Amino acid sequence: MAPESHAALRPPAEPSTAERSGYGEIGYFFMESGGECGRWPSLATFTENLAGAIEDITKMRDCLPSVKDDALSWD
Repeated sequence: MAPESHAALRPPAEPSTAERSGYGEIGYFFMESGGECGRWPSLATFTENLAGAIEDITKMRDCLPSVKDDALSWD
């Protein structure tokens, strides 16, 4: 019996810089103008920024959070 090939056990090759662009990053997208990745490097960073903006009532992406009648809105 021939020895088994272990090639399938190797991790995948690292993606190129072009392939990594935007991978795993949080951004935004608008149908009219497109989008931008890399605004936040991770979901954890985005969540921390979002919570901070709401708790401290500070702008996030030029929008100020406000709560009225138990509803969050961004002005």
